[in-house]
Amino acid sequence: MDIDYKTTKGMLKPEERQHLFDLARSFARVYGHHVIINIGVEMGGSMVCLRQGCPDADLYGIDIDLSTLPQDVNTALGSNTFLIEKDSLLYVPEVVLQHGLRVNLAFIDGLHYKKYVSNDALLSELVIPGGYIVFHDAYLWDNTDQQQPEVYPPIEDWLAEHSNQWEERPKVGTMRTFKRTE
Repeated sequence: MDIDYKTTKGMLKPEERQHLFDLARSFARVYGHHVIINIGVEMGGSMVCLRQGCPDADLYGIDIDLSTLPQDVNTALGSNTFLIEKDSLLYVPEVVLQHGLRVNLAFIDGLHYKKYVSNDALLSELVIPGGYIVFHDAYLWDNTDQQQPEVYPPIEDWLAEHSNQWEERPKVGTMRTFKRTE
């Protein structure tokens, strides 16, 4: 892959890129089939981080509009990448959950509205014990001490319902990361 996760276009801070790469890499070292889902593909920066972290994973990218994904990035993602141009509000509950994938890592960076964040958090049902769900933009880009008002509250609502199954990891940039414990 000629594209580097550290420099590929995308709205990710350097520490966030490294965090996604490291999480995906943690699965690459473990034998078995790995599945990663990325909601909110945009220019592909997060997809490249995840792909380079775990080259053999089945990588699903879901976005309402894939026209912003550069062709060179699309090509570099490889044949075990599945790009789905759908509204996650419809696609996640109707298709992904019914398909029953066992997911190692779910990265949520879709539309930043409460109903979308709440909906996309449903992916947590598919994450295996030891796997992760990462919510991007839980905090404001230019002030990571301030909560993003459309993203942070639905994460808190989700956590209130699932706190016995998830452990929060340290904040990285605008991201909140949770590891499934059971």
